[in-house]
Amino acid sequence: MTGLRRGLLLIAAVLTVLVGFNPSTASAAFTDHADLGVSVGTLRVAAPTNLSTAGSVCTSDGLELHLSWTKSSTDRVASYRVRAYTVFGINLTVGTVGATTSNVVADLGRNSFGYSFTVTTVTSYGWTAESAQTATIRC
Repeated sequence: MTGLRRGLLLIAAVLTVLVGFNPSTASAAFTDHADLGVSVGTLRVAAPTNLSTAGSVCTSDGLELHLSWTKSSTDRVASYRVRAYTVFGINLTVGTVGATTSNVVADLGRNSFGYSFTVTTVTSYGWTAESAQTATIRC
């Protein structure tokens, strides 16, 4: 029986070579996703719009900022974060407010180069979107 097995194995090997089977040409296709049968929508967080610095004044202590905006259209807004920027690229968070649409920051200090501001939407998931910067305000 051993001789018969060897003979069959030899015939299979010869036929494989004659037919042209080459194991290195085998291929497989893979995808980078799996279908789990669940549909997940995409969510884009909307930044606040219409930032206004109307009512901001320069006092002896510095800039007293009155900032208002139109709320984000995104659901589940947890808060808004107000940031100040200088012409030197320095930025700092000057306030975080709940879901309101205005903020007053007093006494930012005198800065002859001025400040510009943004407001960032922060959702309850922690996702964010930052508004465009305001024009520069100088004291």
